[in-house]
Order: sequence, then C-alpha cells, then structure tokens
Amino acid sequence: DGTGSYDALGSKLEFTYTTDGDKLSIQYPDTDFPFETTYSIEGKILNIKDSFDNDTLYERKLDK
Repeated sequence: DGTGSYDALGSKLEFTYTTDGDKLSIQYPDTDFPFETTYSIEGKILNIKDSFDNDTLYERKLDK
C-alpha cells in the first residue's frame, strides 16, 4: 500500500515508498528528499542496496 515501518534500535520508524521497475524510493517523515536505490525480490527475500551499494537482505515473515 506504499507504507512501511521497521524497528531500529527499539524505535519504530515509519516511511512511505514508491517503486518503478527495480527502482525504490523511500520517503521518511521530516526529510526533504527520498532515499533512492534498487531492489529485487526472490521468494521471501527482499534485497535492497544500501547507501554504500551493499546488499541488505530482509526475510518476509507471515503474520500469525
């Protein structure tokens, strides 16, 4: 739905995002410019390139 959140050191950080092909744009509250990068999904694994061009992997967990 274009929204997301994650826990960072015990603090929940919410954001909005858009995609276009393999391009990902993440907008955090109170910031002027989005973080733009590339991403891919393989099975349950989301791979997002960080600001240093390193792979950051996230595994989808299903709600119970």
